[in-house]
Amino acid sequence: MVFRLNKQYLVPLPTKINFGLGSVAEGVKNATFSTFLLFFYTQVAGLSGSLAGTAIALALVVDAITDPLIGNISDNFRSKWGRRHPFMYIAPLPMALCFILLFQPPDTTAQTPLFLWMLTFAIGVRTAMTFFMIPSNSLVAELTSNYDERTSLMSFRVLSGWIGALLAIQAGYLYFLPRLPKVWMVV
Repeated sequence: MVFRLNKQYLVPLPTKINFGLGSVAEGVKNATFSTFLLFFYTQVAGLSGSLAGTAIALALVVDAITDPLIGNISDNFRSKWGRRHPFMYIAPLPMALCFILLFQPPDTTAQTPLFLWMLTFAIGVRTAMTFFMIPSNSLVAELTSNYDERTSLMSFRVLSGWIGALLAIQAGYLYFLPRLPKVWMVV
């Protein structure tokens, strides 16, 4: 059986690409948190592993609360820019600021200030990312009602997230950690 898409359901390629590019920041954040955050705070900043792990766990708990909360708020929000876009517009600046500050901890070996710094800015990064990604992902249902087109849109999103993650890991190893052996890096 041949299924033909009605033209009204097709999403133009530039829209798919632009929609996908919204996930680059999440890929960068996820890869950086997974690959470098714990290492940085335990080996470079000097925070104990148990406190660093606790900060990461608490940030995840806050994220588990804010994700459905922001989703519910954006579902019911009304403005002249739509219900999703205002959240997406306010998220990038706090996200960037918290991300930069997360990797600029105070110059101290005291555990409490380091723990609070890591906790505060890890929560800040995750919350700002929530303000962007939850409404952004919800746009899929508003762009098209066609199942195949929604799948295609999310494929662009996942691909862009992976590209962002790979770029972040490469930048980390090649720029921020240049003394590591080049054998382990994709060049």
